[in-house]
Amino acid sequence: MASERAEVSYTGPVKDMATEVGWKLRRMFEETRKLREQAYEKVWLDSLRQYKGQYDPSFLSSLDENRSRVFLNKTRPKILTLDSQLMDKLWPAGESRNFDVKPSPEPEPHPAVIDEIQQVVMLAQAARMEQETAAGVPPDQVTQLSAEEIKSEIDKEIKERAKRMALVIEDQLTECDYKRVCGFAIHSGHLYGTGVVKGPLVKYRRRNRWVPGEDGWRNRAEEEAVPFVQFVRIWDFFPDMSATDIENAEFVFQRHVMLPHELLRLAERPGFRKDLILKYLSEMRNGDFSWSNHEQEIFMMAAEGEQTGSPPVGRRFEPIEGWAWLSGNDLRDCGGDVADDQLGMEFRCNVWMLGPLVIKAVINPFEGTDRWPYQLYYFDKDDSSIFGVGMAEYLRHPQEMYNASIRVALDNAAITAGAIFEVNEDLLSRKEKNPTKMFPWRVLLRKAIAPGDSGYPALRVHSLPNILQFALMLLDRAGLELDEISMTPRYMYGDAKVGGGAKTATGLSMLMGQLAIVYLAQLGVWDTYVTRPLIRAMVDYNMERSDRDDIKGDWEVIATGLSAVLDKELMKQSLREFAADTLNPMDAPLVDRWKLLVKRAESMNIRDVVKELDEILMEQRRQQEMAVLQAAAAADKENSAAETDRALSRDEGAGMREAA
Repeated sequence: MASERAEVSYTGPVKDMATEVGWKLRRMFEETRKLREQAYEKVWLDSLRQYKGQYDPSFLSSLDENRSRVFLNKTRPKILTLDSQLMDKLWPAGESRNFDVKPSPEPEPHPAVIDEIQQVVMLAQAARMEQETAAGVPPDQVTQLSAEEIKSEIDKEIKERAKRMALVIEDQLTECDYKRVCGFAIHSGHLYGTGVVKGPLVKYRRRNRWVPGEDGWRNRAEEEAVPFVQFVRIWDFFPDMSATDIENAEFVFQRHVMLPHELLRLAERPGFRKDLILKYLSEMRNGDFSWSNHEQEIFMMAAEGEQTGSPPVGRRFEPIEGWAWLSGNDLRDCGGDVADDQLGMEFRCNVWMLGPLVIKAVINPFEGTDRWPYQLYYFDKDDSSIFGVGMAEYLRHPQEMYNASIRVALDNAAITAGAIFEVNEDLLSRKEKNPTKMFPWRVLLRKAIAPGDSGYPALRVHSLPNILQFALMLLDRAGLELDEISMTPRYMYGDAKVGGGAKTATGLSMLMGQLAIVYLAQLGVWDTYVTRPLIRAMVDYNMERSDRDDIKGDWEVIATGLSAVLDKELMKQSLREFAADTLNPMDAPLVDRWKLLVKRAESMNIRDVVKELDEILMEQRRQQEMAVLQAAAAADKENSAAETDRALSRDEGAGMREAA
C-alpha cells in the first residue's frame, strides 16, 4: 500500500515571506486534493489498471498460485475504437476544422468597421461608374447603388470578416497542435470519464527572423505573444468539489511538476515574482515534491507489480496554479495592483504558489471573460459531480465476468487434461522407488500386507467432470454484454467471426450506419462542452489582442461537429435513394449521372476517384476519333481487297481469251 503523502516543511527566510493569502489558498488546495482522492482516485486507478489488462494486487493475492491468472483485455479495444470513431467524426478526411464563425443575426459593427464598410461600398459604386462610363453612359446618368445593393455589399464584407476570423483561429489552433490535444482529452474522457482542455492562454514564442542590415542580412530573435491550448492530465486537475459544472466552480487548481531550470524559466515570464522564486530555490535546494498515492500506484502498474518501492524524486518542485476569486485586499497583499476604491471588490484571479508562497497574482488577463480557462469533455456526465463516468467503469463488471469465465475454462481444461491417480503406498513393493512417475506400459509391483488385501487396488484412476462448454457459454455471454454496454460491437474492429448481418458487405454497411447514430451523442457533448466555449474564448482573445482590424466584428460561434455528421449522413442517404429511384427508363435520361456520381463521392470524401468532366469528354473524343480511324482503315482494307479481286478477275479473263 502506498504511503501517505509527506507534508512539505518550510524553513529559513522563505517561511517568513509566506503570506496569509498563500496559506489560505494552500489549505484550500490540500482539502480539495483529499476530497478528490477519497471520492475518485480509487475508481480512476481501477480504470487504468483495467485498461492496461492488470488485476488489482489485493485480488491477485487472494488467488491460489496454481490457479490461472490470465487477463483477456476487452476494455482497451473498446475505448480505442470509440476514440478513433469520435476523432474520425470530428475531423473527417478533407476537413481542417470542426467550427465556424458567423455574423450574429443583428450584428453591431464598431464605428471604425462601419467606415471601412462604407469605403467598400464606395469602391463598388466607383467600379460600376467606371464600367458604365466605358460602355458610353454619361457620368450624370450612371446608376447609383440601390439600398438593397448597399446592404448586400455590407453583408458581403461582414461575412468576409467572419471568414477571416475563422481562418485566423484555425491557424492559431494548428500551431498549438490542437488536434493532438483533443485526441488526449477524448481518450481521457473515455477512460476516466473526464477530459480536460485548457486555453486559450498566452505564451511568449521566440522566433529567429532574417532582417536586412547595413552589412547584409542578420538573424534577429523576436518574442511574440501567441495563444495556446493544452491538454491537462486529470491527475493534475483539482476543481471545486462542491460544484457540478466548471462554470459554477468557485476555484480550480492545477498541479505542475518542474525541474529547477523550468522554474527559472517561469521566473522570467511576465507577472511572476522572480525574487521570491530565486529565494525559494536557494532555501529548498532538494525540491518540495513528493509522490502522491496515485503516482506510486501508477509506478507499480508500469512495473507490473515487480517494483514495490517509490521511484526516485530528484530535485523537483511542485508549483500550484490556481484560478480563484480574490478580494481586492487579498490581491494587494499578494502584490497585485488594486485601486483603493476596489479593495472591497471580488476579482477572478490567476494565482501561482510555491508551497504557501504566492509568486504570481493577477486579475484574469482576458478582459470581460466570465469563466475559467478549462473545457471538460465527458463520456457520461454525472449530474451530481463535476467529473464524469468513463467507459472503463461501465465495463468493470462485464470485464470481470469475462475474466472469471476464461479462468474457469482454463482451470477446468488444465485439471481435466489428464487423469488423477491415487496410489496406496502400503500395497506397493519396496522395489517401487518412484510411484508418482507415470508413463505408458507402466507396471506397478504390488505386495499383500494381510489376508484380504487383494480386494484393495494399489492404484485408482479418477476423472473429473469437464465443464469447458459451460464455461465457454459464459464467456460468449460476457462478450455480448461487453459489446452492448460499450456500444462498440466486435465487427467494428475487424472481428470476422461475428454472425448476423455483419457477414455480408451490405449488412455490415447498414450496421455501421446505424452505429454512427450512437456516436452522435458524444459529438454533441464535445460541441457543447469543448468546441463552443473554446472557440468563443479564441474569438474574444483575437478581439482583445489582435492588431488586425479586418477580422473584428459581432460574431457567433458555430460548432459543426454534430451538424456536419448529420448533414453528411442525410446527404448520403438522400443521394443513395435518388440514384436508385431514377434508374427507370423515364427518369434516367433526365438526370446528369456524372454530377450525381460526383455528389455521392463528395459525401464519402472520395471525390478524387471520379474523373473530371473534361477528361471524360476528351477520352470520349479520342474513342470517337479512334473509331473513325478504325472504320476508315477497315474501309480501305475492304476497298483494297475488292480491287485485288477485280484485278485477278481481269487477269483470269485475259488468260482465257489468250488461250481461246
